[in-house]
Amino acid sequence: MTDQPTTENTSTGEFLHPRYWATWVGIGALRLLSLLPIRILFSIGKVLGKGLHLILPGRRRIATINIQRCFP
Repeated sequence: MTDQPTTENTSTGEFLHPRYWATWVGIGALRLLSLLPIRILFSIGKVLGKGLHLILPGRRRIATINIQRCFP
């Protein structure tokens, strides 16, 4: 009488394809980072922030303009 909705196979087997390996490595790295003490995480963030500040001058300029417009 009533139609039952069909369910799709949502197993993770398709996510083991090599196309997703970089994603799995990223998830694993983030899980390992979550186990580190907060002081080490702050140090890593500081190094990454300074590195990106030097590498991406265009983004730095955009951020500076946004801050100037928000706080005149």
